[in-house]
Amino acid sequence: MSDDLHATDISSGALRRGLRVSVTASSLGMVFFAVILNMPFQMLLEALGASGFLIGLFGTIRQLALLMQIPGSLMMESLKRRKPAWATLGVIHRLLVLVPAWLAWRRPHAGDTVQWILVAITVSFVIESLAAPAWTSWMADLVPPSMRGRFWGRRQAIVSIVSLLSIGAAGWMLDWFRGRGGEGTLDGFALLLVIAALFGAADILLHAAVPEPARRPALPGRHWVTRLLQPMRHPSFRNLALAIGVWGFSCTMAGSFNAIYLKRVFGISYTELSAVTICGTLGVIGFSMLAGYLVERMGARTLAVVVMCLAPLFSAVWFFVTNAPIQLAVPLIGTVQTTQVVVLICSISLVSGGIYSMLGVCHLSLLAGIAPKRERTLAMAVHMCVIGLLTAGGAVVGGRLVDFITAHPIDFFLAGGTRLNYTQILHVLHSILVWTVAVPLMMRVRARREPLNVAEGFDRVVLVNPIRFAIGVYQAQVLSAPSRRKRRLQAAEAIGNAGAEITIADLIPRLDDPVIDVREAAALALGRIGGREAHAALLAKIDEPDNDLTLIALRALRFAPDARLVDRLLAHLDDKEPYVVREVVRTLGACGDPRAVGPLVALLNRTPQGPMVAITAEVLGRLGDISALYVILPRFRLAPVARRQRALAVACGDLLGSPDGFYRLLTREERSPGAGVAHDLARARRRLLSPLLRLPLARRRELWRGLVALEAAVEGGALAAAATAAFSLAETLARCRYGVARHGPITDFLSALDRCDPRFTVGVWYLAVLDGAFARYDASGSLAPARERLEIQLAVHVVSSWILAQGRAPRRGAAPALSQAHAWRTAGPAEGAAP
Repeated sequence: MSDDLHATDISSGALRRGLRVSVTASSLGMVFFAVILNMPFQMLLEALGASGFLIGLFGTIRQLALLMQIPGSLMMESLKRRKPAWATLGVIHRLLVLVPAWLAWRRPHAGDTVQWILVAITVSFVIESLAAPAWTSWMADLVPPSMRGRFWGRRQAIVSIVSLLSIGAAGWMLDWFRGRGGEGTLDGFALLLVIAALFGAADILLHAAVPEPARRPALPGRHWVTRLLQPMRHPSFRNLALAIGVWGFSCTMAGSFNAIYLKRVFGISYTELSAVTICGTLGVIGFSMLAGYLVERMGARTLAVVVMCLAPLFSAVWFFVTNAPIQLAVPLIGTVQTTQVVVLICSISLVSGGIYSMLGVCHLSLLAGIAPKRERTLAMAVHMCVIGLLTAGGAVVGGRLVDFITAHPIDFFLAGGTRLNYTQILHVLHSILVWTVAVPLMMRVRARREPLNVAEGFDRVVLVNPIRFAIGVYQAQVLSAPSRRKRRLQAAEAIGNAGAEITIADLIPRLDDPVIDVREAAALALGRIGGREAHAALLAKIDEPDNDLTLIALRALRFAPDARLVDRLLAHLDDKEPYVVREVVRTLGACGDPRAVGPLVALLNRTPQGPMVAITAEVLGRLGDISALYVILPRFRLAPVARRQRALAVACGDLLGSPDGFYRLLTREERSPGAGVAHDLARARRRLLSPLLRLPLARRRELWRGLVALEAAVEGGALAAAATAAFSLAETLARCRYGVARHGPITDFLSALDRCDPRFTVGVWYLAVLDGAFARYDASGSLAPARERLEIQLAVHVVSSWILAQGRAPRRGAAPALSQAHAWRTAGPAEGAAP
C-alpha cells in the first residue's frame, strides 16, 4: 500500500538512544497495564461482587473506547507535533486510576462502587484512545523497517519481564493484605492501583526524551469521511484489521474468564493466579525475541498464519483439569501444596503464552508496512477502531455465556471428574472462530518481501525437532551478534549440527566473513542444512572467480545432495584445477543423477592415470551404470598402486555385483584372510538350499559343486583353477537364466548373452578374461589370465551375487554403447580409452 517511512531526519545515534529510552519508559508503563488489564483488576471486580456480565463489560469498554482513536487521530493530524498532546492526555489517563483506588479504600461495600469504578475506567480508556494513535504512528515513523521485527520482539520481551515481576508482586501483596485484614478488605487493591498510576505517569514523562520524526502533511481538500474510508479500501489493510479483530474477539471471549473460572470453581489463591499469569509471561519473554527473529526470516504474515493455526490447540488443556492435590518441592522455597489444575495450566502457559504473544509482534510489523505514509496516524486509528469494535463483543458474549451456564449447570463431567463448564465451551468457540474466520482472512493479506510462504513456514518451524530448532535459532543470534572469531566459528558449527533450515539467512552473509575458518564453517553448515537457498549460495561461491571456498563449498554440497545441482556442477568438470575437478566428481556421485555418467566416462577416457581414475571409477560404480565397465576393468588390472587397484576393484564390484558387497568382502578379508571369500560362498550355498528358489535340483547340484571347487581353489592359492571354476559357474548360470549354452567361440557365446542381459555379459566377459580366453589378444596385460588374489576375490563376489540374485529381477542400468560391445572380440580394449 505504501513504502516504508522512517526517521531520515534523525541521526543514527539519536535514534538508538531514543529507542532505548522508549523501551525503558514502556517498561515502567507495563506496571500500570499489568495491574489494570490483568488478574489484579479482575479480582477487584470479583471481590466487589461484580457479575460475569459486568466483568466482561470491563473488557468491552476498553475495546469500544478504541472508537475515540478516530477523533484523536484527526486531532493529532492537525497538530505540527504529536508528542505534547499525547503526553498531556497520557498523564491524565494514567492518573484517573486513582479514582478506583479511592473507591476501593473508602467505599468498598457501597452498592454503586462497581458502577463508579467502571465510569472512571471508561473515561480513562477514552482518553487513552484519543492519545494512542499519536504514539502508534510516532513509533511506526521512528523504527526503521530493517529492525522492526527485532525491535518489537526485544521490546515485548523486556516489558514482559516487568509484567511478570509486577504480577508476582501484586499477587503476593493482595494475599498479604487479605491475610491481615480478611477477605473483606480491599486496601491491597487500593495501594496497588496507586502504585500503578504513578508508574504509568512516569512512563509518559520519560517519553519526552524520545525524538519525534517529521511527518508528511495530509493531502489538502479532502473531507474527513473520505480520509477515514480511504485506508479500508485497500484489501490487505482491511483483511488485516478483520483478521486481528476476529482473533481479538475470540481471545477476549475465552481468555477474559480464565481467572474467574479458576477462582470460582477451584478456589485457588491470588498467589496461584499470579503464578499462572507469571508462567504465561515467562512464555512471552522467551518467545518475544524469537518472534522478532522469525518475522525477519519468515515474514510477518506467514508467521501470523502459523501462530493462528497452532495457538488454539492449547485450549484442549482445559478439558483435563482437576482439583487433585499435588505436593511440589521447589528449590529455595521448600514444599508447596497446590492442585493439579494450577500445575497443568502453569506448565501449558509457559508455551501458550509465548505462542499467543507472537501475533502481537506480527501485527505491529504488518501494520507498519501496510499503513500509508500520509495520514498514517489516521489510518492506524481506523485500523485499531475496527479491531476494537470486533473485539468489544468478545467479553460481553463471553460474560453472557458465563452467567447463563452458571445459572444452568451442565450435567456432564469430564474425564478427571470436573464438570463441563463455561471455560471449556468458550475455548471450543475460540478455536472454531480462529480456524474458520481469522486464518482465511490473514491468508488474504498481501505483504511485500515475505521470505517464506505458509507451507514453507510450517515446514521450517512446526514440522521440525523443537530442540534442534531452538539451538539453531539461539546460535544464529550469536552468529549475527558482535563476537570473537572463535565464538562465531563455534556458532556456525552448532547451526550446522542443529540443521535448522530457518537459519540459512544467517549463514549466507558469513560466507564473506573476514576469517577463513568462519567462512568454511558457514559453508559446511549450509551444506548440512541443505535446501534451495543453501544450494544457491554455495553454487554462487563455486562460480565466483578467485574464490577460496570452492573446495569447501563442493564438499558441503555432498552433505545434502540434490539432482538439481548436476547441470551447474557439470560445467566445472573442465576446471583447470585438478582438486576442483576431483571434488566436482565426488559431488556428482553424491547427487546420484544418471545424467552425470556420460561426462564422467568422457573424463575417465581422457585421464590415463592418477588418483582421478580411481575417484571417477568409484563414482561411476555408485551410479550403477555399466557403460563404464570396459574402461574401468582394464584400469583395475593395470593399476600400479595397490590402493588405487583396490579402489577400482570396489567400483567394479558395485557394478557387477551388489552395491557395497565387494567392499564388505574386503573388510572381512582385512580382519581375517579368506573370511570374505568364505562368507560370500557360504551365502551362495545357503541360497541354493532355499525352497523358494525356482531352480531344478540338477542345476542346484551343479552350482553347489562349482562353488565347492571354487572355494577349494581359492584356499589353495590356485588362481588359474579358481578362474576356471568361476567361469564354469558363469556358463551354468547362463544356461539357468537365459538358456544360452556355449557351443563355439567365446565371442559367439558372449554375443548371445549380450542380447539377454548386458550387465551379466560384462561379468562373464571378465571371468573369461581371467580364465585366459583372450590371452592371445593381450598386448598390455589387461587381457592376461588371473595374476593376483584380488582379481579372484572380485570373481568370487560376482558369482556369489549372481546366485543370490537368482530368481529376482535383474538390476537396472544403462547398457554399454555398441562401440564398447566388441571388446571381447578379436582385439583387446585400448588402455587409454574405451574401445
